[in-house]
Amino acid sequence: MVKPLESRRGQGRLAAMRFLYEWRLNPGASLDGAMEEQFKYLKVRTGIAEYASKLIKGVEAHQNQLDQVISKNLTNWSIDRLAAVDHTVLKLGVYEMMYVEEVPTRVTINEMVEIAKNYGSGDSSSFCNGVLDAVRKELAPGDESQDSDVLENLDHDEDPQSETIQE
Repeated sequence: MVKPLESRRGQGRLAAMRFLYEWRLNPGASLDGAMEEQFKYLKVRTGIAEYASKLIKGVEAHQNQLDQVISKNLTNWSIDRLAAVDHTVLKLGVYEMMYVEEVPTRVTINEMVEIAKNYGSGDSSSFCNGVLDAVRKELAPGDESQDSDVLENLDHDEDPQSETIQE
């Protein structure tokens, strides 16, 4: 079984989160140019960069909708108070849950929680898990078959050494 963030998509999610975090703090003139430059600097392999690019462009294209979904699922919190890492992780996770149908929601939540654990504050992973689970329930009401309390490493179909993304 592939560990979280070691699969191609996991590495793509991580590359996308790093880019979106930096882009949020230092927006540039050209999204494509900035992605290409950062992926080259970080030595992101082609297949991973393709998936990261898909996520980045999707998040950027749907920012307002993603923020509305996130805001609706925050309890006693406002979106403008979110830490930059948490906000980035949530936008990326909500985008993938809403628009990337071939990825199970449980996988998305698991991977986003791992990213939050590695890059956020001490409470980021549980906070992001709670918000993403609330979004999951909103997107698929009545579907408790994906209970996020028993998340496991579910990205079985991906070989971290492969250059291409299976879709």
